[in-house]
Amino acid sequence: MLAFGAPAFLWALAALAAPVIVHLINRERAVVLKFPSVRYIDQSRLPQEGRRRLRDWLLLLLRLMVYAMVILALANPRWIDTTDATAPVEPEAPVTMMVLDASASMSHRTTFNNLTEALDQYIDGQPVGTEIGLVVYDDQVRVALAPTTDRAAVKDAWRESSPSFDRAGKPSLGVAEAVRLLNDRAGEVLVFSDFQSSDWQQVGAPRLPEGSTLELVSVRPDPWQNVSIQWARGFPKRDGSLRIFARVRNDNAEPVPVRLSMALPAVEKEVTLKPNTAELIALDVPKADNPGGPQAAELQLAVITEESHPESNLYSADDTYHFWLGEPAATVVGALIPLDTEPGKMREASFISRALGVGDDSTSGQFDFVPVSGEDPNWMDQMDAIYLPGTGAYFDQPAWARMKEFVEQGGVLFITPGKNAPRMFRGMRESGISNTAYVGKPRRARNEASAYRIGELPADGALAKVFDEDAREDLYLTDIYEHWQVKAGAGAEVLLQSETGSPLLIRERLGKGAVVVSALEFDPAATDLPLRNSFVPVLWETLGESINTGDNDLSISVGESVPNDLLTGAAGGEFDTSQPGVILVDGQALEVNIAREESAAQGAILSDVRARLLGQRTGPQQATTTLDSAEPGAPLWPWLAVLALLACIFETALTARMENATEATA
Repeated sequence: MLAFGAPAFLWALAALAAPVIVHLINRERAVVLKFPSVRYIDQSRLPQEGRRRLRDWLLLLLRLMVYAMVILALANPRWIDTTDATAPVEPEAPVTMMVLDASASMSHRTTFNNLTEALDQYIDGQPVGTEIGLVVYDDQVRVALAPTTDRAAVKDAWRESSPSFDRAGKPSLGVAEAVRLLNDRAGEVLVFSDFQSSDWQQVGAPRLPEGSTLELVSVRPDPWQNVSIQWARGFPKRDGSLRIFARVRNDNAEPVPVRLSMALPAVEKEVTLKPNTAELIALDVPKADNPGGPQAAELQLAVITEESHPESNLYSADDTYHFWLGEPAATVVGALIPLDTEPGKMREASFISRALGVGDDSTSGQFDFVPVSGEDPNWMDQMDAIYLPGTGAYFDQPAWARMKEFVEQGGVLFITPGKNAPRMFRGMRESGISNTAYVGKPRRARNEASAYRIGELPADGALAKVFDEDAREDLYLTDIYEHWQVKAGAGAEVLLQSETGSPLLIRERLGKGAVVVSALEFDPAATDLPLRNSFVPVLWETLGESINTGDNDLSISVGESVPNDLLTGAAGGEFDTSQPGVILVDGQALEVNIAREESAAQGAILSDVRARLLGQRTGPQQATTTLDSAEPGAPLWPWLAVLALLACIFETALTARMENATEATA
């Protein structure tokens, strides 16, 4: 039996009429011969006689054969032998696997109710006889029910496994278990989740069985509204009091009033969080209320007016943070100074070194200033921040690439300009470290009377929270004799600016770290800021807040194992990390908290998730096969292609022979 893989091409056979029409139009032209003896006789047109008729039949047939063979080959004809046909195979019963997300972000009542309603609707809507399986997961597979026709058992299995309140989601485990339960049967896979980007951005899973389909059902609240504590740290001050820093995020489109509170030591603070931002909030504990000594602490966040903000906090598990109150580890700042090209930078480095070493009662940590040469290939691994006083002007692209990797992993670059500042700014932009653009260099001030001044602090900047009105007076009296004019890139935070609005100190976030770019050289020859009392808090607050304090080896999520490096030398026994809190491992405080990944407000793009699960394809997944193995029967298109080629050769030879004969007659 003849069958066609692409029968739509057969419509092109109608184009075979074109060569016939051309042959009818293209009549043979007579050869005109002029004789001198009849040149004075008037010309007259002979009446047309006869009808148009086809000539050169063989040439026409060859051309028609070429076109027909090409069209038939494109239609993919196949010969199927029906003499040995077998009886049809009875199809398997349809099967559906439901994969349900039970991670912590699904614990809000609205999300849970949406999931329960969607699940019931899909189960009741399946055709009679369909086998339904169930997989429930968080950071591991909680329920694995093989496909069954007992729909009540499926619903009971889900209701008996409530969503987790403290576990992150690992969807790869859930999808992999669903594939295993399908047991190579083609079926439908339904995934129910809020598709939080922190869980789904790196998802990977085994390929679905051939012929299976995939459907993603989102039960994500729209809009996502939440307030959360990202991290918290406590630092003892010299007078015996405590200062606690907490980064709190508001994922609402409007301001939300919240209360931060602790029971021991007793402290409470009310603030109004700005929309869609993360803010660093400081809480001070007086000496009288400080019990003294290292201890575990618990910080709690609550929305003050639930009546006016009933849905502002979808996920309540991230409203509590457990941390350790004790002496913090020093932040190591490595200074890479270009002594060969700019020896004068030693004077600036000296002022910065002394400022970081002194500190004051309002600072959020302590610093160790360490000069480095860069000869050790692993020197960056020992640093929390790197100070580059004009050094970047002498970096090549590989050096900038190493610096970029350092920042993306959580480090901080503190950059001041040098002699070749334009080249430094160009190198930062080309390497993707900073979007700060070099504009120019204003004329140097002649004296104090013509010096440039620091303008009003940006109201939403970090320094505006540190400098009260009295402290700002000293900052505003700063004399600036020389500075570079720059333009901050999109998303950058301007910490200091001149009276004309030109940025003087800029911070840009990159990966887990930050880049702090100064348009000033902190040298008394360029400005008297290093000689003022305000210089110390400027440096401490800028660098202290830039360090990613919440990302360190002493903090893990609930359910994770204690890091191996902490277990080395630790006393025997297992450590329970199933509940939030602070545990001591060989004298080291280890903070165990709810996974903050579940607080992310961003949702994954479903088309991207689908493409990853289907191996970068969309639509129902099919096995990758060649054209011959995809359809039954013997292919005929190679024979047609050979016939078309032979007809083309004969047509070319015949045309050449006819042209030669015409020229010989002429």
